[in-house]
Amino acid sequence: MGKLVKRVYLFATVAKLVAYFFIYQLIFIAVGQYVSYLLYNYLAEPITYKEFITSTSNIAQQYSSNGVAVGMLLSSLVTIGHLLVFKYVRISKGFLHEVKRNVLVLSTLFIGCMMIVFNIIAVWLGLENNFQREIEQMLDSGTGIISIAIIGPVLEELLFRGAIQGTLLHFFNKPWVAIVIASLLFGAIHGNPVQIFYATCMGIGFGWIYYRTGSLLPAIVGHIVNNSLAVISNHLYGPTATEEIVNNTTADITTVIVAAICAALLAYVINKTLPAVPKPWHEASEMI
Repeated sequence: MGKLVKRVYLFATVAKLVAYFFIYQLIFIAVGQYVSYLLYNYLAEPITYKEFITSTSNIAQQYSSNGVAVGMLLSSLVTIGHLLVFKYVRISKGFLHEVKRNVLVLSTLFIGCMMIVFNIIAVWLGLENNFQREIEQMLDSGTGIISIAIIGPVLEELLFRGAIQGTLLHFFNKPWVAIVIASLLFGAIHGNPVQIFYATCMGIGFGWIYYRTGSLLPAIVGHIVNNSLAVISNHLYGPTATEEIVNNTTADITTVIVAAICAALLAYVINKTLPAVPKPWHEASEMI
């Protein structure tokens, strides 16, 4: 009965955390869009809110996407504050020095190799990007870029690795179960076929790094690098850059193989560089 109560508490906690994420997003995105509608009415032309939301006008769509970008940024900041204030995740005073520099570099390179592998595989699978237009519009504003490249990754690592995976690691004696569940949730919340696949796969990499180092810093840095490179690529080469590269070269299979081997070697070096699994996870696995 004790284990059953623990499992119920576990899934209730995870469900509550995911609910907080969506509730804050819904509230702040709705407010952001409505404020942008009011500004459009004042600065451009008076129309109804329904007309504003469904408008095909480039100006109206830009106002709307700016509202969404501001809403997402504010919701991320509020959710981060919620996680920290209610101690779902704890950041120590020495957070920026928790991991040695060489481990941080190795972890970032490991994430970079995974990016190459799963970006190409996503193209091979022909997965749809249903939110491509919305993402492009958000990247036209500074707020959108900050939200996607920096604040979003910080929030997602604090929530899905720090709070959710951290909770799961204290209930499952097999760490891979906690890592996979957290990663599946991470992928699912994106609600977009290509992002569901890519985010789930990358989430496993972020999750392993967090488990192995006991620190969120490498995962946060790797996630910021991942999103920032996507933003830079989109601005320099357009949203279909990866597809064009893969479709115009016969070396893509070799690239995947080499990148996968490099990721495996980096994971091996990280394992050899670090001491044993961090004490909190080790103790947690012995409790079940």
